[in-house]
Amino acid sequence: MNGGKRAGETYNAKALSVIYKACLVLGLIAFSYNLMLYLGYGIRSFLYVDWISLLTGAFFLIAGLLVPIFKPHTRKQLATMCVVYYIIGTLSTVFSTGNATVTYILWMMVLIATDILHGSKVLAIGCCYLILLLAAILAYGVNKFDLDVLFDITTTSILTVCTVCFIAWLNSINLIRMDAYEQMKSREQMQHDRLLTVINNISDSIISVTGRGIVRLYNAATLSLLDTNSTLNGKKIDSIVNLVDTSGNPVNISDMMDKTRTIERDDLLHVFEDGQRINIFVSCSPVRASYGNEAKPESNGAIVVLRDITKAKSLDEERDEFISVVSHELRTPITIAEGATSNLQAMLDMPSIEPKLLKGAAESAHSQTLYLAKMINDLSTLSRAERGIGSETEVIDIRDMINKLYSAYHGDAEQKGLRMDINIENVTGKIKTSRLYVEEMLQNFITNAIKYTTEGSVTLQATEFKGKVTFSISDTGIGIGHTDQKHIFDKFYRGEDYRTRETSGTGLGLYVAAKLARKLNTHINFNSKINHGSTFSFSMPLYIKQK
Repeated sequence: MNGGKRAGETYNAKALSVIYKACLVLGLIAFSYNLMLYLGYGIRSFLYVDWISLLTGAFFLIAGLLVPIFKPHTRKQLATMCVVYYIIGTLSTVFSTGNATVTYILWMMVLIATDILHGSKVLAIGCCYLILLLAAILAYGVNKFDLDVLFDITTTSILTVCTVCFIAWLNSINLIRMDAYEQMKSREQMQHDRLLTVINNISDSIISVTGRGIVRLYNAATLSLLDTNSTLNGKKIDSIVNLVDTSGNPVNISDMMDKTRTIERDDLLHVFEDGQRINIFVSCSPVRASYGNEAKPESNGAIVVLRDITKAKSLDEERDEFISVVSHELRTPITIAEGATSNLQAMLDMPSIEPKLLKGAAESAHSQTLYLAKMINDLSTLSRAERGIGSETEVIDIRDMINKLYSAYHGDAEQKGLRMDINIENVTGKIKTSRLYVEEMLQNFITNAIKYTTEGSVTLQATEFKGKVTFSISDTGIGIGHTDQKHIFDKFYRGEDYRTRETSGTGLGLYVAAKLARKLNTHINFNSKINHGSTFSFSMPLYIKQK
């Protein structure tokens, strides 16, 4: 719907188009007829004037050509157009066509256009004007006509007005129906827009397809999932969703649509054009047509829901692998501890047992218990990090934190015959981060440095540069082999070096540190060389107090 307005309503574009064309046809007919009158053919008005007849014919032709070009559509423009046609029609009736049939056709077209554009009240005024015009002509020419001519003019005028009124009545019925249709169309459009709004705010991909598998509706999440900006309307669902099962066999959604119940599968993969794959959940719910339309494919269809479950699948696989590895890693120390305590219990019942044997069994059980405690502590730290526990940030004084770590671990270093140094001479700033996470990372690096260093020193250092502070822990220990360096951040991984195997460890420390580093939006750098020690470091932005 577009166009001008009539009493708050909107003109129908098709109605205006018909009126524009009618103006052109009317201009051609009127000009041709007036030209014939000028040449001496046809019925002339008793007040006929040659130049006025030619002028009105030309006016009709010019108006008929200009209206389709400029397309008046506002209320004021259309009112002006009607006034112009009333003036030209009056001049033509009085000074040119008179009682000719073309006169009544002209006025019927003008009056019908008046009703369509301005309503029944304006039409009534137009009819009254025509009656008064014809009455004036009759009054002026009563002495020039015989009774038959007067009767013919009167009856023709009455029939013209009645015909126009009848057409106007039919048009009013049509307008009522059109209004009802437009209201219904507006409501349907509103419901459609609301539905689209709801669908587009759903994170899952939703696609509506016909019985032939042709896409007719989809939401924004579909374009995101399929990684495309192209329109999907009119395309076959199986051409845009390339599904395969875990064995690589193609799976067609069209086959799922043939089922009478909802099909849900989470064992499928969508393959992109570049070969990349994602795990995908597919739900296909058939939509059946109403009774009597079952045989029409376009009346049937399905609602297809797609969801990217790659991350969930990866987490499930990682969880299963993690549980399996943890179970395996726990089994050995528990078995050793259980055996040592059983031996200790048995030896306590022997009065002649040597204390050295009792001490050995107790130490073995104790070391395995410490190993289990370390593993449980690492798993607990990992769990807290995954759940975001302890991620609250606070402003931390760097010097104070480094000094506390030195106080906590220099005793362990001295007990092993190592020297522990700190270097924080030029550090004056602070950081704003999770104290739990950053201290856990540093503690992991320090304990590893002490554990794998047999002689020399462990150095804890912090340096400030360009708005950042870099923490580093260096040792003079056994170092990490080139092959092992690729895997040191893997969970439960321990180096192949025999010296690594001689020390107890869970293989979780650096894995936990890498997880915490990602939580802190930083990255762990390291360099190491066999028998020359290792250095682990990471950087964080300095805290700048807002003014």
